[in-house]
Amino acid sequence: DFCQALGLSYNQKYQEEGGPSLADAFNLIQDESVQAIEDIQQLLRWVFFNVCIGNCDNHGKNLALVMKAKNQWQLSPFYDLVCTKVYSSLTKKQSMKIGESYDGGNLSYKNWQLLMKEINYSYSKFVYEIALPIIDTIQIGLNEHLIEFKEHPKLTFLQQIKKEILTLTKNAEK
Repeated sequence: DFCQALGLSYNQKYQEEGGPSLADAFNLIQDESVQAIEDIQQLLRWVFFNVCIGNCDNHGKNLALVMKAKNQWQLSPFYDLVCTKVYSSLTKKQSMKIGESYDGGNLSYKNWQLLMKEINYSYSKFVYEIALPIIDTIQIGLNEHLIEFKEHPKLTFLQQIKKEILTLTKNAEK
């Protein structure tokens, strides 16, 4: 995982507790991945997707590198993707700052611009190739998939998750 790769303790998975920042994560990929460009784009998708779905437990131990061949590292598939904002006992803050903020539900374009500057990535490329397609996919998919659960006993809870995610994606469009 990224904590191990950066020489950090498993107790330091959150940025506020000495864990990796997004800049650290992007730098690690830049330095170690054999497909750095693709992995940087995938990590940006992960960051933005987590904000859109309200996953505030997106820490350094939920990112990993995988060895594809001897000393040939690349970003591993993502895991532990869940809407944590619907659970009152869990934090509402992101695990890593985006720009100057841990508040994923109230990020402005300035926060995203700061992050893009920090990782040397085009803001307009981020908006048009990563953010907007994710927003479209989530907003369309929520309605389609919730229909499948119309008889499920947890439908009310699932509708609560949908409402939270729709609010977050609408905020992310701003």
